Amino acid sequence: MIIVENKTKFIRARLWTDELPELKYNTIEVLKVDIETVNAENWQQKYLGLELSLSRNSSNYALLGVKYVPSKEKVLKVKVNVGMSNDVILKNNIAQEIDEVHVGIPKEYAAPIINYIQENINKINIPPGTLLFNTGAHGYIGSSQTVFLLSTKILINMIHKDLKSIYEDDLIKVIDESIK
Repeated sequence: MIIVENKTKFIRARLWTDELPELKYNTIEVLKVDIETVNAENWQQKYLGLELSLSRNSSNYALLGVKYVPSKEKVLKVKVNVGMSNDVILKNNIAQEIDEVHVGIPKEYAAPIINYIQENINKINIPPGTLLFNTGAHGYIGSSQTVFLLSTKILINMIHKDLKSIYEDDLIKVIDESIK
């Protein structure tokens, strides 16, 4: 796990590579879209998780994990497991102390994930396969569509990298570029 604590930029982040944090919640719906892709690269299966806290504004916390599974089809399947576990509070988190973090991805935060990938498929250039967003947590007061959209953007920008050679500086650079 890579941990970032950049106090001058008000950024705290944890990045899991080739693994995802264990967060179980009941899936009540799966948002999905199939997008044609022309990228012919061959990627291996990848796992990437990001917990992000931007303490400079009120929309400041998200935890989102994605699994990429390659396919021979010419389609990128994007799926987001929508669900919440109102009884499960994530204790070990980097959200602001006043926030209460709940396990799950609410539907209102799942839609921006799908929309971002649909609108930017030509820029993000992910090969055929499945992008499954099946890990997540949200703050009771500190989460929003904006921070989940930003987390998606950061994860997509990171997934192109060789996950075995990602360092703290790489993550800070991608976060900075994604915030702009």
